[in-house]
Amino acid sequence: MNKELPINIKVIYHGFVKNEDIFKFYKNTSVNLLVSLSYSEGLPVSMMEAQSFGIPIMSTDVGGCSEICSNETGILIEKEFDPQKIAEKITQFKASDKNTAHFRRKCREYWERNFKDEVNYRKFAKRLLQL
Repeated sequence: MNKELPINIKVIYHGFVKNEDIFKFYKNTSVNLLVSLSYSEGLPVSMMEAQSFGIPIMSTDVGGCSEICSNETGILIEKEFDPQKIAEKITQFKASDKNTAHFRRKCREYWERNFKDEVNYRKFAKRLLQL
């Protein structure tokens, strides 16, 4: 399938990768969009990791994906989708304001407010103290 893509589009299927290796990859590689078309998920750590580097996300609306992927951070799509529509959305993304440094900063800020460990630890501790 990747053979049909234009030469300027590169798709990487990582599979299982150590955290330090994926962080190194994100730090040293320009990534425009993380695409996750799963049929079943919890709240994916892979999305949190990508978003911590300011990478927008395209995800199916399954499990907890809508907690991290929204119009504010990328493109949320229906669980049942037409592959042609996905291709169109990726093409639209390329020319949109979501494919800009400004939007990437907003993605990173969203991660900092909602998923950064120090923020969540404080929220969790505060709730425990309220019990």
